[in-house]
Amino acid sequence: MSDTESSSTSILVTQRNEEDTENDIEIEEIPVKKARKASRVYNHHADFETYNQALDMIKNKFEGYSWAAKEKQKSTIGDKEFFKCSSCDKRLYIFKPNTNSSESIFVEEEEHVHIPKTRGVPEQTNNGIKT
Repeated sequence: MSDTESSSTSILVTQRNEEDTENDIEIEEIPVKKARKASRVYNHHADFETYNQALDMIKNKFEGYSWAAKEKQKSTIGDKEFFKCSSCDKRLYIFKPNTNSSESIFVEEEEHVHIPKTRGVPEQTNNGIKT
């Protein structure tokens, strides 16, 4: 051991690793959470004496469209049964209060936005096949 070297440096062997990850630090991006969609706004539409009357109105093409039952929510003030338009995202619900026997229908403010469904082979592709 020489005088210029300390006792610890002569014993410890240092390795040169060319594949050291300290030089290759990548910045990891944290995914941003999606913002919640704005809550739906419902307006009172009609009152009915019984639940079946309200349900019949919805089943008989309410506003001229078919509706599908989606979910039920229970609370201390009453129950809500939600329905969705079969052709778009518009919703409504029947409210059944615990204290009153009348049922109410509430309809979402949004308008119906029906996008026609295209079926079959697109016309451009079909023309390419024929030629």
